[in-house]
Amino acid sequence: MVRPLQLQLAEERQRYSKLQQSSDSELDTLRQQHHVLQQQLELTTRKLENLTDIERQLSTRKPAGNFSPDTPHESEKPAPSTHEVTPDEP
Repeated sequence: MVRPLQLQLAEERQRYSKLQQSSDSELDTLRQQHHVLQQQLELTTRKLENLTDIERQLSTRKPAGNFSPDTPHESEKPAPSTHEVTPDEP
């Protein structure tokens, strides 16, 4: 009777050892993933803070008006030419 108990105890110890190794390996993987995710979070947080600062700076600037050098204002439109050809109306 003592022999089977010793054998059972040895098997349980071996099973426990394998479970411990497996758990340790999983913990290591999770720690590595946590580290990578933490770095990504810090980078994203810095980028968001930079964008927030830029947005704040832009919102505090005085507006320069709606002046756009590419498009003339209504008062700056050239008068229609008298030499323009217009299509004949039917």
